[in-house]
Parts: sequence; C-alpha cells; structure tokens
Amino acid sequence: MVPSLGTYHYRVLYADTDLAGVVYHGHYLRFFEAARTQLMCDAGLAPADVQAAEQIVFAVTEVGVNYHQPARYGDVLRIEVEPTKVGPARFTLAYRVYRPEADEPCVTGWTTICALRLDTQRVARLPAAMRAWCEAALAP
Repeated sequence: MVPSLGTYHYRVLYADTDLAGVVYHGHYLRFFEAARTQLMCDAGLAPADVQAAEQIVFAVTEVGVNYHQPARYGDVLRIEVEPTKVGPARFTLAYRVYRPEADEPCVTGWTTICALRLDTQRVARLPAAMRAWCEAALAP
C-alpha cells in the first residue's frame, strides 16, 4: 500500500478552465496547495497556527507536474497526497489527481516545502509535530 497523508476533493469551477472547459495547467499547483493545506489543518497543523506558534512559514522550493489527461469543468477531482521524503528543514509530497471514477491519475506531481523563520526568511528546522506527521505516513 502507498503511504498517504490523505485525500482531498475539489470540484472544478468554470474559473479553473479555458474556453474548451479543460482545467488550465497552472491551476493544478493551486489544487496541490489546497490539498496540502487542508490535510495539514486536519492534522492540527494549520499553516497559520504553525506560523503564530513557531514563527515559521512554509515555502515551496521545488515543484514538478506531469499531465496525463485533462480534467474538465464540473469534475470532482480526488487528490491523493503522500510524503516521499522528510528532512530536518523540508519535506516532499507527491500528488495524484484523479477524475471521477478513473483508475489512472490525470495529473501527477510533487512539491518540496521548506520551513523558514518568519523574521529572517532563513531555513529553519521543521516543527517536531510536522516531522512526525510526515514520518508517520512514510512508515511501513
């Protein structure tokens, strides 16, 4: 079984699409962020709360996206998120985006997120709870 932090659902809005009703390629990065943020909130690690408590913000430092087939206006996408790597200051998450009732993802991708001190914007250690959240999903 693939380790997972969870699944997020998103209904494609008209504003997410081009004139053909196909999701604009850049919007998948917003979908990734929405899924990641909601799953962090569900785990008690809401980014705004972490920022207030730890004086840490999270910045995407690397991203990759592979497009396999289009998603369309009105689709309810299932976005599966899994950790692939966690280090002292950053973690990498993989995303699989599925159209309704599809067995194969329409989009796959990944982001690497780095913790930064709010005041200096320098790299900071991930909060212990954040590391534990990622490591728990990586464990067999």
